[in-house]
Amino acid sequence: MVRVRNFVAVPVLAGVFVTVLMMRDRESDTRFVAGQKAPTPVLTRAVEAAVKLAPTSRNGTSDASGATCKAGSDAQLGNPWHCVIHYPEGDREYKVFVAGNESYYGIGSAKTPGFIRGCCVKFGSLN
Repeated sequence: MVRVRNFVAVPVLAGVFVTVLMMRDRESDTRFVAGQKAPTPVLTRAVEAAVKLAPTSRNGTSDASGATCKAGSDAQLGNPWHCVIHYPEGDREYKVFVAGNESYYGIGSAKTPGFIRGCCVKFGSLN
């Protein structure tokens, strides 16, 4: 009887152990999180609206008149985005990455060094 119980208990315990490991790995997978939060692709207008509000280092607010962005891939998040933000003193180019938590960060080009970051790129809508 003890032998039969051990024969059943070992595979059951191994299955529980593997399940716990798989669940832990799945929780930290950003692609999985992005897929859950962004069932529809990120819209260009939503990225443009968010990066337009990126504060400038000069005064901590944005005086941008607009932004033009183009997705760099057909993936759900469209990363990396190529964005040009239009300021009164001239345009600035950034390579922008959208994260699964609706935040973004952008790295300036050789012409316009620096970075931007912010939140609230609404997935699937502009609202």
